[in-house]
Amino acid sequence: MKTLHPAASPQQPAGMSLVELLVVIAIIGILAALTLPAISKVADSATATATSANLITFTKAFRAYEKLEKQWPPDALLGNLPAGIGMEDYISETAFESETSIGGFFNWEGPEAHEYAGVSIEGSSAPVELVTRIDEIVDDGNLSTGQFRQTPNGRYTYIIEWNDY
Repeated sequence: MKTLHPAASPQQPAGMSLVELLVVIAIIGILAALTLPAISKVADSATATATSANLITFTKAFRAYEKLEKQWPPDALLGNLPAGIGMEDYISETAFESETSIGGFFNWEGPEAHEYAGVSIEGSSAPVELVTRIDEIVDDGNLSTGQFRQTPNGRYTYIIEWNDY
């Protein structure tokens, strides 16, 4: 049997060439470019769902208060629950008074100060597409109509009830 002398064996490449490395980097870049929009869409959907859940929870709490007390709570300052009436028995102060997942703060808009009773979001920096997604979850998907809309004061408001007076 014939054996090859070590000097006669083919040489193994030492590693990747620069061209191969650039091709791998280009492929990773293309895959990342294709994946990032999908990840962003999922993140926006989660944000819209979280904000919608809070709006619904807060709305139910204010409705429960109105049913038990036979009146709506008084209007409150931005980012604060109405003071001195026991709303913290219905809503976590921390949840209501923290910044929303779309920026800005929740606000109770009482019917003595507005033509409606509702929970609004003031100071949000979210793009209109994201706020419209919230509207699709809680209402009709149109920020000009329905219960969730942009009110004349510029806030996005979930209107619970319009004033009768």
